[in-house]
Amino acid sequence: MKNTNTIHIFGYGETQVIGNEFNIKVSTSELKTVDAVISDINANKPTTATADDGKYHVITIYAGNTQYGSEKEGKEFNYSFETSLLNADNIKALVEEVDAVYAANEKGTALGITFEAPVAEETPAANESAAPSTPDEPKV
Repeated sequence: MKNTNTIHIFGYGETQVIGNEFNIKVSTSELKTVDAVISDINANKPTTATADDGKYHVITIYAGNTQYGSEKEGKEFNYSFETSLLNADNIKALVEEVDAVYAANEKGTALGITFEAPVAEETPAANESAAPSTPDEPKV
């Protein structure tokens, strides 16, 4: 399997999947799984993000971070959050569907690409410190 490191969902109607060994693009209208990913992104929009009309310019999903960029009447609406907040199965299904659609369009064989879900960072328990403890300095 070849791992994906970047996914672009362009507002003009194409979806691109990029890895170290490949860079493929298909028409977003051919994809059935893209709506679930976009819905998930909208559901995870930070509360501090400025609202827009949902017409994105580009959505970029990296292994560690997801970015949403929109432009309406010259005003930009941008936000980002950890990709680990998204449903990894939806992203994996999108990547695999892009691969299959690309192969069908090019009359070739699917590349066997996948998406490795990032792991959410753990927060320390209430009785644990976020920083490692250090021994007291010796008194001189």
